[in-house]
Amino acid sequence: TLADITVDKVPPAVPTGLTLSSAVGFTSGGEQVVTLTATWDRNLEADFLVYEGQIQRGEDGDWTDFSLGLPANGAPSHVWRVEAGTSYSVRLRGRDRSGNASDYSDAVTIISAVDTTPPGSLSDVLADVGLRSVILRWTNPQDLDLDMVEVFRAAANDRAQALRVGSVRGSVFADQGLAPGSTWHYWLRAVDRTGNAGA
Repeated sequence: TLADITVDKVPPAVPTGLTLSSAVGFTSGGEQVVTLTATWDRNLEADFLVYEGQIQRGEDGDWTDFSLGLPANGAPSHVWRVEAGTSYSVRLRGRDRSGNASDYSDAVTIISAVDTTPPGSLSDVLADVGLRSVILRWTNPQDLDLDMVEVFRAAANDRAQALRVGSVRGSVFADQGLAPGSTWHYWLRAVDRTGNAGA
């Protein structure tokens, strides 16, 4: 007598609760890192095996596959390193141990994060005055993505009249070729690698 065999043809539920978030960080060397994180609800079906997903860059980009097994506990998630200020879409489906796959979830779209935080202010600014020069020295802020310091100068104590006379990747600037006995006012600001300027 042959035993009855039941073949599972029922796919798992379509994944739910898909949300996207994005953040900007920096390596110890100051390199900007933009990440995209997808999280979604955990599937509780006994025969569930794996999540299969796709990510798309831009509206017309190709869908790129990724997969993730069921985590030991907690909500599942996946992280990508992405480009700043760019549209990304993600969609998911589930697959069970019999090979049945659910439909894809509705795609969720996000614009990845952009660094909008300016660097901190300079400190300990000093000026050494020579016959025809001014040597400016300062302490840079601790921002990992610091790119340069811009130097502005004006004859009057009015920031609106100041012109940029240089930029430096360091903490010393020499303003040379000045007329003896002239009076100058200086302003300095830090600029990061994204172009955000401090006060």
